[in-house]
Amino acid sequence: MGKKIAVLITDEFEDSEFTSPAEAFRKAGHEVITIEKEAGKTVTGHKARRP
Repeated sequence: MGKKIAVLITDEFEDSEFTSPAEAFRKAGHEVITIEKEAGKTVTGHKARRP
């Protein structure tokens, strides 16, 4: 049975530092929940902001 794993994240996070572990947790059957310090805020990774 998988577990719920909470990940604290904020705007302009380093993409690979979130996506790689999150993908591994999901593949292992866990649910990944992201938490931002401001409720309802949508965050964007650092790579998404590059021109």
